[in-house]
Amino acid sequence: MTTTLLSIFLSIIFMVLGLIHFYWLFGGKWGLDKVIPTKDDQTNPSPIPALATLVVALVLVSFGLFYFVKSGLTTIDLPNWVANYGYWIIPFIFLIRAIGDFRYVGLFKK
Repeated sequence: MTTTLLSIFLSIIFMVLGLIHFYWLFGGKWGLDKVIPTKDDQTNPSPIPALATLVVALVLVSFGLFYFVKSGLTTIDLPNWVANYGYWIIPFIFLIRAIGDFRYVGLFKK
């Protein structure tokens, strides 16, 4: 029961994050000023390419679908290695993202 609830919760979180990225991809501005890294003079170091936003949106939605399958509410046959390693790979990706590049993104940004 706990695994099901946690999987549904994570699925919803990832789906919402993916939808926000699609919103930005199609020109939305809400929240964008808070998430784009800026220099001290409040300018962007480089613009974010639309392709990168698309890739992130698709990856987040696929993470959401991955956890939805884990909830057991749907059955999709995944290869064993995906089921065994996927639940470790996803948190590892976000751990690396949290550490960041030491300049503009992450816990140790300057």
